[in-house]
Amino acid sequence: MKRLFILMALCLGVVSCVSAQKDKEDEEKRKYSDFLQLPHGLEGYFDYDEAVEAAQRENKPILIYVTGHACNNCREMEAWVWSDDQVLKMLREDFVICALYVDDKTKLRSGESLGKLNCSLAQKMWNINSHPAYIILSPDGMRVIAGPRGYNSDIEDYIEFLNKGNRIHQSFVEVGFDADSPNVKWEVSVKKESQDIYAIVFDATIREGLHGYPMSDIFSSPIFEIEGAELLGDVVEPLTPVEIGIDEITGEPAYIYRDRAVYIQRVRAKAGSLLNCWVNATICENDTNLCTSNIAEFLLKLP
Repeated sequence: MKRLFILMALCLGVVSCVSAQKDKEDEEKRKYSDFLQLPHGLEGYFDYDEAVEAAQRENKPILIYVTGHACNNCREMEAWVWSDDQVLKMLREDFVICALYVDDKTKLRSGESLGKLNCSLAQKMWNINSHPAYIILSPDGMRVIAGPRGYNSDIEDYIEFLNKGNRIHQSFVEVGFDADSPNVKWEVSVKKESQDIYAIVFDATIREGLHGYPMSDIFSSPIFEIEGAELLGDVVEPLTPVEIGIDEITGEPAYIYRDRAVYIQRVRAKAGSLLNCWVNATICENDTNLCTSNIAEFLLKLP
């Protein structure tokens, strides 16, 4: 019996060693991990494509961290904000971290440096030209769901930033845009108010030089269709539109949203339901008032 226990212990030791060796090998396979690392023992990636693969595999949002070796503000954020217990827990459990060093001098096979490659990537994909910068992406890397944000040592604010990204990720299943109507960028989130009652928040960022309309404008306000839920009441608009004069058709004061509009629709549906939402927003040019239809479809899963 004693020999059996010893044999079992040896086997468990071998399995443990093999598992540890496999984890070590997986870590070594990550690009640039032989000379780059994250603070506080955090695990992550230093190559965008690898991070996307991992995020899709684990179904986690991606936290893009644009940083640099010579970035003092980056080190301060790591020391003051990332060291917070709640922040560390969220970074470890809820996100795939991708740190992009924009000043790294390591030469790649293409002849350019790793830093130049990362700098170009950050500029082209997310219009980021400074560091530190933080942005949260969907697991496929195709959608920005929070940020970008720069240096800000407010821990509670950073936690809310992470919570927003995680919250939107949990509610997003799929989102598609009309490729010919790029004038408005939507962020959609779901808030549970009580049993079977949810508030769907449609947050629209309107492209510079354009404007949108409140729901009170019957001629050009967005049209919302939500399949799979019972609509409760009218759309609520928490932002105040700007008055621009008198409408020539109605003779009433005309109002617009210049940069951003938020529309909230309360619905009744069962938890876990899949809702198909359509938005058709009329967006017009400030100078010519030439308008285009902007159609977006959202597939949302209720928490």
